[in-house]
Amino acid sequence: MKSPARTPKGSTRMTSTPSRSEISRVLSHALRHAPGEYGLVLDPEGWAPLSEVLGALHRLGPKWEGSP
Repeated sequence: MKSPARTPKGSTRMTSTPSRSEISRVLSHALRHAPGEYGLVLDPEGWAPLSEVLGALHRLGPKWEGSP
């Protein structure tokens, strides 16, 4: 069973629209360094379902939910 989704430890909820570099930085952190902090479970090859990755971003705050 997966652990409940949460905002990563030490992070703050986003209140402004993230830049492309910020999106890249957060994705790198979530997928390379701390998937568990984002509620992600990677398969043996290091992949996670896109829906789960997007859900992790959306939990960072409302500005991560929409498109530019």
